[in-house]
Amino acid sequence: ALFSLCPPVVWFATMKQIVNDMKRWRLLSAYFYPGPWSGVRLEYFPKDWRGYKYLKFYLFNPGNKTISIEILIQDALNGQKGDKRFNDLCAWNVSVYPGSWTAVQVPLEEIHNIANSRGVDLARMTGIGFYVDNITELRSLYLDTVSLEKADMQIR
Repeated sequence: ALFSLCPPVVWFATMKQIVNDMKRWRLLSAYFYPGPWSGVRLEYFPKDWRGYKYLKFYLFNPGNKTISIEILIQDALNGQKGDKRFNDLCAWNVSVYPGSWTAVQVPLEEIHNIANSRGVDLARMTGIGFYVDNITELRSLYLDTVSLEKADMQIR
């Protein structure tokens, strides 16, 4: 990890609870395909993160194996000339355990101070990616409640 993030909070849910949430259109199902690199990327969200203290989201692993997911955060300064270098992104790993929710809270002050020491332009954020590498079978995660927060998160 390029920086430390608050320890994830983990709690468990039944598949029935997850399916009920999906029926209310509250979760994103993310599928990761076998191969050297697979992922999903969010691009349609507020671009100006100034004035917020944390990026917060929840991940659920419906499978029976732990998933190690790499989360990449990109601003407009990354790859200005078409060079999408991974060493210029804010990146870290989170383990999502089988049958459990993982709450992740990322301090934006730490995001601002990394990305190859050039800083991050919190006024021009362009993407959040969730990636896995070197998997041999289809895996999935559910992503819930991606938000920017002005205070510490309250676990529901």
